[in-house]
Amino acid sequence: MAMIYIDAKQKGLAEKLAKTQAKGLGRPIFSNYMQLMTFAAMIGNRCGSMSKVVSRDGEVESDVFDRNRMDGIVYLTSLHETGSGEILRDTKENEAACWKYFEEYAARGLEEVENWMLDNPSDSDGVETILTEMKKVAMALVENEGSDENLKDVTF
Repeated sequence: MAMIYIDAKQKGLAEKLAKTQAKGLGRPIFSNYMQLMTFAAMIGNRCGSMSKVVSRDGEVESDVFDRNRMDGIVYLTSLHETGSGEILRDTKENEAACWKYFEEYAARGLEEVENWMLDNPSDSDGVETILTEMKKVAMALVENEGSDENLKDVTF
């Protein structure tokens, strides 16, 4: 079983987003670290880079992803990173590499979310900041795809 770690420098942010109740929600933004790490890994992947976890302070067991049928995102992330199906061969080395890619993308994503939060200090719980950033990405995707959808009217 693999372990996915949260860097100590990001532990406070992780707790804020996955353990502390957001004012308007009455619950944390993310229900658990697994959901937060998945979101963060997608942000890191979108940034196009990874970050090493230097000082471990928080962890998620890979079994949590397996039980919740979220392990596929780990393998898709690895497939995207390597560009080769070889990473999906059933070996201990490949398995460890897949989880390491995911962990490092999540670390990079948490850095990006932290930067968003620093840019918007009035949003103490992060809800508005994260929703605004998600809207920006959605609007850019629609513009790039040439869709007729208009997300400018979307409000949170």
